[in-house]
Formats: sequence, structure tokens, C-alpha cells
Amino acid sequence: MPASMSSPALPDPNGRRVPYPRGTATTLHLIEEQARATPDADALYYDGATLSYRELDRRANSLAAVLVDHGARRETLLPLLVSDGMELPLAMVAAMKAGVPFIPFDPGWPRERIGALLRGLGTDIAVVSPRTPAPAAGCARALVADHRKLDGTDAAPAGGRPGRTDLAYGFFTSGTTGLPKCTLNVHRGLLNRFLYMTRRFGAGHVALQNSRSVFDSSLWQLLWPLTMGGSVVMPRRDGLLDLERTVDQIGRHGVTITDFVPSIFTVLVDLLASDPALVRAAGSLRHVLLGGEAINVEAVRRFHGLLPGTAITNTYGPTEASIGSVFHTVTAGAGGGGTGDEIPVGRPIDNTSAVVVDSSMRRLGTGETGEILIGGDCLGLGYLGAPERTGAAFVPNPFPDIPGDRLYRTGDLGHYRADGCLYFVGRRDDQLKVRGVRIEPAEVERALLTLPGVQDVRVVLRGEADGQTLVAAVVAREDLDLADTRARAGKLLPAELVPDRFVRIESMPLSPNGKADRRALARLLDGPDAAERSAAERAAAPGSGGAGGGPAPGGDPERTVRSLWAELLGVTPGPRDGFFEIGGTSLSAQRLVLRLRDLFGLRLSVRDIAEAPTVAAQVRLIARGGPEAGEAAVHREMLADAAALEPACPAAVPPPRSAAVAPPRHILLTGGTGFIGIHLLDELLRSTTATVACLVNAGDDAAARARLDARARHYGLPVGSGGDRVRVVRGDLGAEGFGLSGSGFRELAEWTDTIVHAGAEVNLVYPYRRLRAVNVLGTREVVRLARTGPGPASPVHHLSTLGILPRAPHGGSVLDENAFPAAEEVPGDGYSRSKWVAEALLREARGRYGLPVSLYRMGEVMPHSRTGVLSHGGSLAEFVLTACAELGVRFETGALGDFTPVDNVSRFISAAVRERRLGETFHVVQREPTRLDDLMGRFGPARDLRHVTYREFRELVAAQSSPSLQRLAMVLPDPDDGPGDLGGLFRDVPSPAFGRNCHELVRSLGVEWHETVPAADG
Repeated sequence: MPASMSSPALPDPNGRRVPYPRGTATTLHLIEEQARATPDADALYYDGATLSYRELDRRANSLAAVLVDHGARRETLLPLLVSDGMELPLAMVAAMKAGVPFIPFDPGWPRERIGALLRGLGTDIAVVSPRTPAPAAGCARALVADHRKLDGTDAAPAGGRPGRTDLAYGFFTSGTTGLPKCTLNVHRGLLNRFLYMTRRFGAGHVALQNSRSVFDSSLWQLLWPLTMGGSVVMPRRDGLLDLERTVDQIGRHGVTITDFVPSIFTVLVDLLASDPALVRAAGSLRHVLLGGEAINVEAVRRFHGLLPGTAITNTYGPTEASIGSVFHTVTAGAGGGGTGDEIPVGRPIDNTSAVVVDSSMRRLGTGETGEILIGGDCLGLGYLGAPERTGAAFVPNPFPDIPGDRLYRTGDLGHYRADGCLYFVGRRDDQLKVRGVRIEPAEVERALLTLPGVQDVRVVLRGEADGQTLVAAVVAREDLDLADTRARAGKLLPAELVPDRFVRIESMPLSPNGKADRRALARLLDGPDAAERSAAERAAAPGSGGAGGGPAPGGDPERTVRSLWAELLGVTPGPRDGFFEIGGTSLSAQRLVLRLRDLFGLRLSVRDIAEAPTVAAQVRLIARGGPEAGEAAVHREMLADAAALEPACPAAVPPPRSAAVAPPRHILLTGGTGFIGIHLLDELLRSTTATVACLVNAGDDAAARARLDARARHYGLPVGSGGDRVRVVRGDLGAEGFGLSGSGFRELAEWTDTIVHAGAEVNLVYPYRRLRAVNVLGTREVVRLARTGPGPASPVHHLSTLGILPRAPHGGSVLDENAFPAAEEVPGDGYSRSKWVAEALLREARGRYGLPVSLYRMGEVMPHSRTGVLSHGGSLAEFVLTACAELGVRFETGALGDFTPVDNVSRFISAAVRERRLGETFHVVQREPTRLDDLMGRFGPARDLRHVTYREFRELVAAQSSPSLQRLAMVLPDPDDGPGDLGGLFRDVPSPAFGRNCHELVRSLGVEWHETVPAADG
């Protein structure tokens, strides 16, 4: 036969055959081996807490015993009604130890759906976590898994060890009958996938769990790292996709590997390109896995340009075949490593196969398109309770060179090319994929037909590539409210199956055989008679920027927002329409955020769009230049932050301390490089015998030591990082866990017996949100560290401010040192508010956990009475004095205030720490107020300052370009509001009783106290 007439060559459909490690039966064995090899290494991270491998293993043993005690057996299908948190992987490992297969549920699914699926499993028990909503937990006999309350044991239940062919897990996927089907998978497939990933990507990775628990890709993110010495970072989920927060998680934890659906990946690339700081934050990534839909080639090229050291892998495979069994490395060249502009799905991984056949099961050659069939060790068992469906999908293997007796019919069409790679072409049925989620239209349509007023409905995909949306074409009564219909659909279907848009049509187009014609329906939706405007009409709309690519910068905000909605959602919004109500998703909201950033320079988040969901609200965002920080909104945020502590465990409440306690031996000092902090360090070393660990934010250990030494030299203090009693800990107060590893955080907690929390970001201009990370979340981490050690909680001495107290009607202050104002009473500056929330957290910890806490409120802290060295911005009074020195002027003012030398403050707090004065609040102030004029007078002889009026002083300050003087200009009151007295900026000492607790302790301990304020030394 001539060469031109010969049949196409048959591609090799098999991955490599690789033997399993001797003695390794399942993934569980690998996890347990790792727990024995590295027991103290970090395994799991969630919301500021970590679990080591030892803790994970022991607590999983305890939970496994609970499962067995409640009747879970090898034949039980165990529902996990857990969406996030430590309990998610913990329950999976525990189920394996008990030999029980698990099935993840989304507790946010409609209650009726959860109940129906539980009944189908034939079990009445389910694992829930403390965060599982009550309606979901009430659907079964709930076994509450709380990682904090599991005592832990070294022994797993006997007799439950699974084998490779035993059932491991199941996942629900959309079903053609209108109901979801449950795919069942065995341990062998999971083990093979994980071992291959370690061979391909290496060990020790930090993985970000980017997939929700009900999608099988979450399994490799949650469990694979535990098999090879890595760690898992699990974000707190709130229903909104916020890619900027995702990048922040990557940067905070040094994530090296994760995955994305390609449509989300494309938006991620746009986000990274918009901000170099985000590119730097994502710099720890070494591998990104993509899968679930076609990849945007241009997005790959741009990503490689931004992060050239990060490899991209395309993955392919159905849930029925253990997560994914075809991999391909996508290169930075044209086509991403494929042919032309197409990216292949790749080659079968080890111990798996992928073959292309025609409708007669004849094997096809290179270039011939047919159905893709998967085989090998990845195959699952089929579908729960559906033997006919299983038999139709899992067919006998007729090919002797392909291992295994069965093949899975994917329904996907594809072909091999001469490069040896498999390429995806399309589907042979109506199945859809939206943002990586597999959707059978029949399931969605059956649910929608039960809604009042819906006479007929079909769902189709509209849009291009990674911008596709699911649209429901509805034949219905004219008075049917489509927005209400979409809301009702959300009570019947999971969020990922609810159509993005509902469009009314007069009648359903039919094919010659009388069935709905989906192709004709798609043309109808795009045609000139569609209920929505066509893409061409939207492009020509006023404010859209014409056909050349959307709105132009600087256009009319309302027209621009409307145009962006039409572009992203395919819908012209009405005045009361909410973005998410008419088809918006977290992904389209992320796109909207980026477009508004480009057009108006706004720094918005997806949450801002959720909180401003209408066109009018978003126009107000633009007019304000960002999210509204209204009083009510800020107070809500403050109250939420003040309550954001973990629930108390009975075992976590420390026993009462005896009256006689040992002096501190190991003190952790935060803020040691600050003005008060460095003087505190000096006094702690003078007045105690303790070793002091200073938390210092710096690029490396050497820089941290150098920073501490430089601050000590600046203030003329003898302390330094080289002393035997000074320990420098490089960390970031504003980062979760202070930016330390989990083991590093635990080691510091176990070492510490006393915490002096002097660290804070002091800025009188920044709003609350800008100061929240350091001042609020940093305090929350201090509480966590105090409770993490093995014994009683470490006492916390917290430096606060008089600024949290409301002003009395006549300019005085509340007198009771134990008084704590309501959030609405706190002065309006962000610093005072952030310190109020920090105090609230500590007061809550005092009551909830029995945490020993003392609070020290200070006013204007001035230079040391001996050295007189200015702090250059440590207090408002110093701002004014420094400005006078820089400008060579002074002015008269009647202002009175509490101007306390820093050595008074540091000696007093050090004495209280040494004597273990706990559970008290002190106003660390002078006995009598001081005139600001007296402080200014101390500048005169040395500097020959020129006298000016306050108005002239303020005008001079406002005319300067230095950042410090510009900040001062923002807080100086207008002269017309109170000429000469600075508008009551300074809090005075209304009576000696204001600092009663402080001065009684000063007398009883004999603390040296200076009543005069020194002259500034420069």
C-alpha cells in the first residue's frame, strides 16, 4: 500500500510503569511515616494556628476512635460537612485510619439537597466542625470534630487499616438524570497520583488549598504535602474569591505550589500585571497547576514574563479517575509548548493510560479525533447505587497493550498529534464546564422547572473562553420576576450550578425531532431579538469607549460603570439591580475591580463590590476615591475585630496563679526598636535578671540585630544585640504568627514566660484599616502566643494610650482607670481606634481564657530626663516641638498636657513586670499637667527660636514638603477654631486621681519618678 494510503500511526497511550514502594499500601502509610520522621514540623496552617505532624497524627487517631465508637465501618460512606479549617484534612486522615471512606459535602448547600444526599448514602452520622452551620449539621447525627478539643493518642483503632483496592473517598458530580451522582475511588489511585507528583515536583512544598472541599483537586492540596514533608495553607473561606488576598497568602506563607482554574488564572495574571508588589508577593511560587478548562495562551505568556521562575503544568482527568491523570509542562514559547496556539493536555502519568477511540471502540491513530478513554491504576469503582450508569461509563478494556481490565469513557473528544501529546477538542454530549465545574444541564433544568411560573427552560454557555457564563433561557409568564427566580434557584442548587443569568424567551426553539435545539437557542440569545443587548450594541453604548475596547479613562462614572456591567455580565443594569443578583460572580467582580483600578485609580477589593452592589453605590465609591469608611462601618469592623478570638477550650483556661510567683526569666518584648520599647529594654535589663527576646522586623537576622543596635546608639543607651541577656527574633508583628514558621512560633511561646507588648504602628493620620494589621491583628497574635506554651498562659503587659478615652465635656478625661468606653465614644482617629480594639481583645482574653493582662495607658511620652534625645514623631507634642526646631520658630499657646518623660514610663512598667502586677490598668501620667509653653521655652536659649503667631506657625508647616511636617499639618486645628491653644489637642491631667493606680505603685515600689520634662537634645 502506498505510504499516502497507510493508516495513521498509533500513538503510545501508556504512561511509565513504576512499581510502588515496598511496604507502602496507601497514602495513609506515607502520612504516618512522615509524622514519625518529622513530628515537630508544620503540617497544617489555618487562620493563624498551626498543627505539627505529631499533633495531626495523634488527633487523627483520637477522631478515628470516635468514628469507630459511633459505628463507622469499612462499608460506611462518611459525610464530611466541613468546608474549611483544620478539621477538614484531620477528618480525612482520621477516616483513613478507621478504614472508612469519606465524602466531602458543602455545608452551604441547600438543606434539602444535603438531606437527600445523606439519605442516598444510607448513613445517619456525619462529621461536622465548630463552624458548620446548624441547618447543615442538623441533617444527620453530627460528630463534632474540634481539633482543639481532641486530646490525641499514639494508637489508631485496630483492624481498620485500608488496602490499595479498598474504597477511599467519593465526590458528588452533576448528573444527567437531574440528580448528582457520587463517584467512588480507591486508595490505589490516590497513592499513584501522589507518588507521581513527588517524583515530578519534588518534596517539601508549601501548598495553598485553592480548591473548595467538594472538588477533588482539593485532595492533592490537602493531603499530598503531608506525604512528603510539606505543609498545607488553608485560607478562611467566606464565599468570595479575592485574588489579592490569595496572593497575600502566597507571600505570607511562602507558598510554592497551588492550582487555578484557567479562567481564574487569566484574571490573576491581570492582577499581578497591575501591581509590582503583588508580583513580589507571589515570588515564592515554583509550580502552578491548571486544569478544568482550556488555557488562555496569552495569559501563560504574560505570566512567564512576570514570574519566569514559576513552572506551569496543564492537568487533565475526570473525578472518576483520581483527580487527574494527564500532565503537560506549559512552556513560555508560542503556543505554550504545544502546536500553534493550542496547549495540549499532555501525556498519561505513571501507571495510567489514555486512548482515543471511535464510536465502535476502534483505536484511532495520530491526528484522528475520537472519544478519550482513561485506564490504569487511577480508575475508581464507578457510581454509588447506579450499576447501569457504571456499566455504561466503565467498559471492558479490549486492548492488550493497555494494562487493566476496564477503561473509563470520559465523553471528551480529543486526538494525539505527532508531538506525542493528547489534545482536547470538545464534548460528545451536552455536558458543560463553567469555571472548571462539570455541569450536566439536565440537573439544573430539572430543578428550575420546579420553580413557580417557569414553563420551560434550557441552560447554555455564552461568552468567550475564560469569560464564559451559564445562562438559563426561560419560557415563563410575563410577570415572572427573573431576579426572584434566580434567588429561588439558589435554595435548590449549589452556588456553582445556579445560572449566572436568566433570560426570558417567547418559545423554546426545537429541532426536527421535537427536542430543544441548543445551537438555535444560542443563536437566539445572541441575535438582534434577544431580550439582552447584543455585544455590538453594548460596545456602541454611550460611555463604553466605542468598539475599540471598553470605557475610556476619565469618562462619566455612571456611564462607565453601566458599560462595564454590560461588558462583564451581558446585562444592562437597572437602578436597583445588584451586581451579584443579575449574574455577577466573584470572578467577574474581580475583573470589575481591575477595570475600575485602571480607569479611576481605585484600590478596591471584591468585598468592596459586594458591599456596594448597585451602580449608584459603585459610582459613590468612585466619587469618594475608595470604600466608604463611614462611622457605622468602622464601628462594625472594630466590634468584629474585638470579638475575633478563638472559642475557649476548658483545657486552655489556665489555673489560678498563686500570690507568690517567680520573677520573669524569659521576656518577649515587642516594639523593642521603638522609642518607648528601646528604653523599656534598657530598664528591663537593669531591673530584672531576665533574658529579653526582642521581636524585630528586618530582612535577615543580621539586619535585625543591626537595627536594634542602631536604635540603642541613637538614644545613648548601653543595650545591644550582643549581650548575653538579649535575644533578637526576626519577625513581623503585622503578620500571622509574626511571620515565623509554626515550629518557630511554638518554640518562642514555650520559651516565653512574660510578654511586654510595646509594639504598635503610631500614626495620627492613618485610618483604622491601615493600622489594623500591626495594632489589632498583632495583638491577637500576642494573645495566641501567650496561650500556646505548655504551662499556664504567659502574662501580658500591654502598652496602650489615653487616646482611647472620650473627652469630657470641659476638655477633661474620665477618671476611672478601669473605665472602658464603647466603640462609638472613642475619638475618631485610626490610631486611637486600633488601640481600643487591641485593649478590647485583651480584656476579652482576660475573661474568656483567664489570661493575666495588665494595661498601661500613656499620654504624651517625652524624651529621657537624662539624655533629652527626641523620638522624632513619638508623640504629638514632639511633632510640634520638632517642627519648631526645624523651622526655627516658637509660638505662645495655652495648651496643658500630660508630658511624661520616657524614663518614668520605662522604669514604672519594668517595676510592674518585675513584681508581677497583673490584672490592673494604669494611667502612666504625671501628677500634675504641664504647660506646652514651658516645653517650648526649653528650646529658646539653645536655638534662639523666633516668636510667631500660631496662625503663622500653621501656615509655615503647611508650606513644607517634608512628609513629617505634612502629616502634622493634617492634624493641626484651624486657628479660627481655637487660636493659641491648639484646639484642645492635648489631654491634660484633670486631677491626681486620674493616675491613682500608677502613683500608688510608684510609692509602694519606690520607683524613681521625675516631675520635670527635659530640654530636647536634637
